[in-house]
Amino acid sequence: MKYLPKSLFGRLLLLIISFMLVNFFLLRVLFVFLVVEPGGQQFAYIGETLATFVKEIEARGNNESRREFGEDLQQRTGAILLWNVDQQWDK
Repeated sequence: MKYLPKSLFGRLLLLIISFMLVNFFLLRVLFVFLVVEPGGQQFAYIGETLATFVKEIEARGNNESRREFGEDLQQRTGAILLWNVDQQWDK
């Protein structure tokens, strides 16, 4: 109680600042739980699905179908498949 302001203006200012800080942290926590985490989970699911799909195509397809699949995938998603480690791509 020694450090709290004694005037009405000081107490009101302290109340407003504490209310703003509580709102700030509450909104940050809600944003993380409602936006960031579900988005990250969806991105991970899509990435895993795409990786599984590429492995299946690589295992079953011939060279011509692989090339066509790689070009189609690059057009639709921007993902670039490197079938050889030595293969070079322009940025």
